[in-house]
Amino acid sequence: MPDDFKKSVGSLNQHFLTDHSLLEKMVMLAEVDSTDIVLEIGPGQGNLTRAIAKAAGKVVAIELDRRLASDLQQVQGQYPNVAVIYGNALEMKLPPFTKLVANIPFNITEPLIMRLLQEKFGAGVLLVGQHFARECCYGRPHTRLGLLSNAYFRTDYLLDVPSESFEPPPSTDGAVVGLYPTSKREIERFPLYIVRCLWDQKGRIVRDALSAAIHQYAYKKGASDFNVGHPICMIAEDLPNLMGIRVDKLSNNQFEELYRYLTHVKLKRIFHGHKPRGGAQNWRTQYAAFL
Repeated sequence: MPDDFKKSVGSLNQHFLTDHSLLEKMVMLAEVDSTDIVLEIGPGQGNLTRAIAKAAGKVVAIELDRRLASDLQQVQGQYPNVAVIYGNALEMKLPPFTKLVANIPFNITEPLIMRLLQEKFGAGVLLVGQHFARECCYGRPHTRLGLLSNAYFRTDYLLDVPSESFEPPPSTDGAVVGLYPTSKREIERFPLYIVRCLWDQKGRIVRDALSAAIHQYAYKKGASDFNVGHPICMIAEDLPNLMGIRVDKLSNNQFEELYRYLTHVKLKRIFHGHKPRGGAQNWRTQYAAFL
């Protein structure tokens, strides 16, 4: 790669994976087969595209940098199941796909994953920066992105990718992560369930979205007649500065503050004093799953 081009692609955060064994592993980890329509974002020179095309029924690659058109045309000449779209994947409507396999520019990790929260697909295998990969997959996330990733996906740390595996090499090591979409009903942990419900209503203020979220959680657990007034008053008393803010306008720190609060909530406080209609059954027995 010429030095001037290397500097140029580096400025766009493009780092092409040159380790062919890693390319094959990414496709294998995604379990790509002939029934899949695979979306690739940032195909670059087409190294990963070729590996995907060998296994997939169809590959749709979205590339922002038109200077790479000649490389991608060669790939299309070799693999007729490859379609290339030139444009910004963060701004366009994404085509239908069953799986996502991509070595993405590290600087688009957050906006891309935020877009993926609302997309329907089977699995994603992404090469991302190692810092995000560790937060997303290990321990307790402490950023909005990490929290939402865990609320919408089952995450898996799959591979370490040292910086020398790229051309030009990035300033940090990378990692391959698996993102496997989950339904809301699969989430058992109260704080993550509430985070998922909140973001599904991100255009509402926190008080209203939180009220609906807690009611959904109660309904999920079988308490269809639960009065949400008590827990909302309790939370509003503890977090008065957050309740009137729109969910999607919460800062990173505010989002983390809300989540941290939810992790320390004693669920018996939320259901304190509520007696189910009919009165024959003690509320602690009916709501044992909450406690």
